[in-house]
Amino acid sequence: MTHTKMMTIMAAVLILMIPVLAVEGGSTAEYDVTSDRVTLTATITFDGDDSSDFRCWLDESFGNGDGTVDSYEVDDTEDWMESDLESDHTINSMQGTIGSAMVVITGALGDCASTDTVTMTAEGVVSFDLGSDSSTVFTLKYFADEEMDDDMFVIYEFSGYEVISASGLRVINIGSDSVQGFRIPGETMIVEFQEQEEDPLPGFLMTSAVVTISLAAVFYTRRE
Repeated sequence: MTHTKMMTIMAAVLILMIPVLAVEGGSTAEYDVTSDRVTLTATITFDGDDSSDFRCWLDESFGNGDGTVDSYEVDDTEDWMESDLESDHTINSMQGTIGSAMVVITGALGDCASTDTVTMTAEGVVSFDLGSDSSTVFTLKYFADEEMDDDMFVIYEFSGYEVISASGLRVINIGSDSVQGFRIPGETMIVEFQEQEEDPLPGFLMTSAVVTISLAAVFYTRRE
């Protein structure tokens, strides 16, 4: 992994695109979306040379560069990743603000030349201040950096909403309230969604209601 790619990965995590770049081990991000909030949970796994490159980058950037990753270096890296307040997700063109974020790095301690697996997990809540926006249809967008790999798998869940349309993902799977697929470098994912309409009374209940009303009307007429 090149230094440029490593820096791109770290910048991606920093602004809670978490994680936009896939590495040798793989990565997945899950998002729970409402009209004013995106809650995200993500995992990046570094294996092989990627694992060693990540350790050495961490040791050089947040430690003393002695070739060994210590616990304080991991803690400082996590704090740095949690410190940014902007997100690249937008809803109705409004950029999100990070309300809370947590990054946990495991398996990184020790010799930075080690190729043992390192796992990074991240959680965050992105809020969108839509103010006086009275829209009933919402547009979620996310631009995938051109330098990312194309095997970053994402899952978006829209509980209480229905998906109208979606584009900008590879091998896309669009459900009534979910969208899944792989990021496409250099393309913008666009998902339109709206609140679910309340289902009318089921047919048998509607029939029962009509019968009840009809009987009530007959009874009232006879009493008259």
